Amino acid sequence: MPDLVERLRRRVRTEVLKRLLSDPSGELVAMDLEPLLVVYGTWRGRQLAATPRRVRESKELRASAERSTHRGAYDAIVADIRAGNDLNRYLSRALETAYVPTTARPSRMASRRDRDLLLADWGLHHLHLSTTVEPDGFVSRTKDLLFAAFVGDQAYLISIYPHGSWALTAMLEVFVHNWGADGLLQSLKRVSLTQTYSDEDRLKLRQAGVFTMLSIDGVVYVPRGQTAAGTPMYVARGVQMLLCQVEALRPLLAADPRHLDSYFAVEYQQRLAQLTWAPYMSGDDIGFTTGEHVLLVGRLP
Repeated sequence: MPDLVERLRRRVRTEVLKRLLSDPSGELVAMDLEPLLVVYGTWRGRQLAATPRRVRESKELRASAERSTHRGAYDAIVADIRAGNDLNRYLSRALETAYVPTTARPSRMASRRDRDLLLADWGLHHLHLSTTVEPDGFVSRTKDLLFAAFVGDQAYLISIYPHGSWALTAMLEVFVHNWGADGLLQSLKRVSLTQTYSDEDRLKLRQAGVFTMLSIDGVVYVPRGQTAAGTPMYVARGVQMLLCQVEALRPLLAADPRHLDSYFAVEYQQRLAQLTWAPYMSGDDIGFTTGEHVLLVGRLP
């Protein structure tokens, strides 16, 4: 019988494959757990959870002509954000693509429907400004897009720009000028850039899997960053940390099969011999359970 750690890994794999959209190529099923969780975390990160958020508008957005032009759709989006309604219908239809098989991938990473390079790099979503919901559940596509950052229970509405505005320095300047003091972007102190890039060059570098820092008002800001494969670095790091936490239990359980009992030794001092552990997964929480109590090991990124 597989050891407890291996059973947990199998439980997580089975559940994640169940949640991911179908993959006729069979590549997901054949993946090791680590890259599979990166696929899952990247896909999940492109979605917006339905939860009430406080709306924070930039002063530039409030004064813009584009906000007035799209006032009906804009107000509907703001209302949905505040009420905690589904926002995914305003996002790209590419949300329906969790994974592009190797044989179907376009030559340009930026064309992959399972990637959002601006989101991976700077954590910025783009929403279509329409209230017309089409049969597939998404709103009609619009040329102009609302760019925003969703952090916890806050929605930072930055600006409205045309489709294709994926590397505008001006967009990040608005973000910094309005909320730079909130610490939403990582900054480097006493550092200056010896080389700067145009918006076009930064876009080309991002599409090649390279992230670039940006200097705004003399302060250097560092993006969350993407890997060479176009996946968010925070997802890759989160998966590695989670699996390290899981694997750290393997030698401990091999040396002492009752190791998990010690976490509840005081409460169960009269019944330690009766504890039986099984893999546990609820939502994104994973760990072990006795049926009565849960020992969490970590969360999926």
